This record gives sequence, structure tokens and C-alpha cells, in this order.
Amino acid sequence: MSTKVIGSLTTVVLLAALTFGVLALSSNKPSLAGGAATVGQGNPNRSQVEMLSVTLRAGGFVPREITRPSGEYILAIGNLSDVPDLTLWMGRENGEKTHEAKASRRKPYWRQQVSLTPGTYLIGAEGHLEWLCRINVTAR
Repeated sequence: MSTKVIGSLTTVVLLAALTFGVLALSSNKPSLAGGAATVGQGNPNRSQVEMLSVTLRAGGFVPREITRPSGEYILAIGNLSDVPDLTLWMGRENGEKTHEAKASRRKPYWRQQVSLTPGTYLIGAEGHLEWLCRINVTAR
């Protein structure tokens, strides 16, 4: 098999493992809808945390834009861009970075709980100014 096919198969296996990991952590199956899923916490008295799912591909982030009300979210970004080592970041539109993580061939995903207040956030990758995902956060 070619190196590209092996790399693609490895990526598929890693994303499947990530998906099963998220399912194992939640008591409810996530229902994807427009880049988001709701993850149960296993306790009916606790509130649900919505997952913001974003995928980085060779052409940039998918989806390119998300609109959600303010609140707590789990940010889940998968790197399918074929760029092996990236620094992914999230920040306010004014340039203030709020979160940052490394994505590599070994760990091609970033998952972090974030608290979003009203305003506009951007997700990007260092060295790739054209790769942006805009998150518009509205007041509840």
C-alpha cells in the first residue's frame, strides 16, 4: 500500500477512536446538528454540555461559521489537513487568544471545554492565515 493510503487509513482509525471515546464519556449518544452535539454528563440533575465539532481539512475549517448562544461548550477539532504538526488556537476577533493546542500525527485532535460569552471568536492554525472558523456567540 502507498504511504498516502496508510496515512488516510490511520487518520480514519484515529477519528473513529476519538468518536468512540466521546461516546464512552457520555451517557447519551451525541446528535450532530450543524457542527454541534449534546454530551450528557451521566447525572440527570446536571446540565447538558453542547459539543462544537470542527474539522480542519486541506482547504480550511468545516464548518467555516457557527452561531450559538453564550454558555459552556466542548470544543472538538479534528485535523485532517495532512499538515502533521500544527498549533491550533481560539481567540476573540480582536486578536486576544483564549486557548491554544498542538495537533500532530499522533494526536490529530483537540478537545477542550470552553466558556463562551457574547461576541465573535475565531479558530485558526498558526502559519495558515486563510484557515479560519468564525464562532458568533449571542446572548442567551
